Amino acid sequence: MKFRKLAIILVVFALFLTLSCVNVFAADVKLTFASVSVPGDAHTEAMKVFKDEVERLSAGKITVDNYIAGVLYTQEAGQAACREGTLDMNYFSGSWLAEFVPYLSMLGAVYTFSGYDNMTKVMNGEIGQKIFEEVAQKTGLRPLAAFYLGTRELNLVEKVGPVRTPEDMKGVKLRTPASPTWIALGKALGSNPTPMSFGEVYMGLKTGAIEGQDNPLPTDKNAKFYEVTKYIVLTDHVVDSVWPTINEKKWQSLRILINY
Repeated sequence: MKFRKLAIILVVFALFLTLSCVNVFAADVKLTFASVSVPGDAHTEAMKVFKDEVERLSAGKITVDNYIAGVLYTQEAGQAACREGTLDMNYFSGSWLAEFVPYLSMLGAVYTFSGYDNMTKVMNGEIGQKIFEEVAQKTGLRPLAAFYLGTRELNLVEKVGPVRTPEDMKGVKLRTPASPTWIALGKALGSNPTPMSFGEVYMGLKTGAIEGQDNPLPTDKNAKFYEVTKYIVLTDHVVDSVWPTINEKKWQSLRILINY
């Protein structure tokens, strides 16, 4: 059900982009969409829906090249590339963009949202639209919607043992993305935050460079983190969203072409 809602949002975006575009676009347009998400994740599958619908509705005048699993950019490099315009689209979130819009850090704080319904009502409603507009103005990146990434749980190696309180996390090397908001979250969980790119997490857990990570359960499964960890602690500490985001100049160029 969640994937169907996600796919519908992308189709609506595709319709907006391609309304009458067969008669409008004098030259072909290519969009490059990159992500570190792994095969099987809902937002990875949504990229396929986006590509298929945009190309179908534009009669091939707009094409989309998808790159997943970090083959084109790391999470950190992808943000810079999208801001610079060398990459058209990527997935971001409030925690990644709080460096530029500080109040977004609250969206990655523990227990900000009570569940999926609360998150999507806020982020895909009037409040979310105001946030996305401010992000576009301040960063050059325009979020298009908030997808449900999942609810984050702690995932730990055998060495750590069972964790029942924040005190049990003391000294645990918990992988976090390399952004101040994520590092603050790791500290709030009682751990020793250890910044690491997503593509390095599996080997980090296997070699002991890190002793835990937090992600929604589907990501744990699809990235096969269960092969190198022992425990899942059902903390439900973040109801997480991920935002399909386009370079603002690219977005405005498409609007100009469609309205030409």
